[in-house]
Amino acid sequence: MLFDTSSFGYCHWISDSLPRLYVMREQLTNYTILLPENHNMPHILNTLHVFGIKDVVFFSMNQHVFVPKLDLPTHSSTSGNPRPKLYRDFRQFLLEKCKDKLNFKLGDKIYVSRAKSQRRHISNEAEVLELVQKNGFKVIYFEDYTFFEQMSLMYHTKYFISIHGAGFTNITFMQAKTKALELRLENDSNNNIYYALATALQIEYWYQCCANSEKNYSFRAGNPYNLTVDIKALEQTLLAFLKDNFKK
Repeated sequence: MLFDTSSFGYCHWISDSLPRLYVMREQLTNYTILLPENHNMPHILNTLHVFGIKDVVFFSMNQHVFVPKLDLPTHSSTSGNPRPKLYRDFRQFLLEKCKDKLNFKLGDKIYVSRAKSQRRHISNEAEVLELVQKNGFKVIYFEDYTFFEQMSLMYHTKYFISIHGAGFTNITFMQAKTKALELRLENDSNNNIYYALATALQIEYWYQCCANSEKNYSFRAGNPYNLTVDIKALEQTLLAFLKDNFKK
């Protein structure tokens, strides 16, 4: 059993649940994985297959499930604060298992838009896209690609830019000494998960704080906000962000 109240989400499944699975990877041939029915999603099934797991049982949340013998791997760290060496080893394990799937690439400068997501957009993204494309970035939407295509294109990415969101978790598949720039909400000092992931993975983390486009937004309401990016500030950030340090 690998789940908790948040593990069906892409970010928490990759960064919280899978490291727990990695720790017990050598015993997995003897296990049936038990998950709630809301975990029956492609990214979860694909990653379980990477671990060689084919025996997965989904149950309804209104069911009582009797399990004669249950092993419950504990969390390897608090959510959003991975143990650096463990997370690097876990990342390397995934890449080694998927090495025959790492041929898909779209260049080494990638900007990921959330325009196809249901929430959390950039209000002035047209201006952002014009700027990043002028600087050689390929604009993509993760919704257009399979899990393994996302893994592969991120493996080949050296410079990555995106707004705060689950897709940013894909820095997990970037190589060490690459760079990631997060466009994040100003005055939000709590959501530092991608800084923590980048640091654990030895990725150079950059960020730019952006204004909230929603006048009546409350942190208690969740994360429905849209951001407005200061284009002049982003232009200056990119000048520094794109300095080539990959020959060092």
